[in-house]
Amino acid sequence: CAVERKFIVRTKKQGSSRAGNLEEPSDQEPRLLLAVRSPTGQRFVRHFRPTDDLQTIVAVAEQKNKTSYRHCSIETMEVPRRRFSDLTKSLQECRIPRKSVLGISLEDGEGWP
Repeated sequence: CAVERKFIVRTKKQGSSRAGNLEEPSDQEPRLLLAVRSPTGQRFVRHFRPTDDLQTIVAVAEQKNKTSYRHCSIETMEVPRRRFSDLTKSLQECRIPRKSVLGISLEDGEGWP
């Protein structure tokens, strides 16, 4: 058990250096339900805080998909699409409403299937 606990703590510390709190907000907190689609088409639905930055979304996607997205941006799927390259901005700053679908796009030309 001690080995497992140490691994979990280490993982959380590593994740927190790249992004904010990776834990899903509680029912009592302000939250947005978002769908996130990876460049490979994998998709997940999850609650995020309005104050979470875009890097947090990328970090959660990396964790769920067991991969790493370097040099990426986030784009909205509504028309017209909006692309965000500054991943330090919060969902609130980007005016992303609840129930949005966000896509992670790779900057090096690899993108949607």
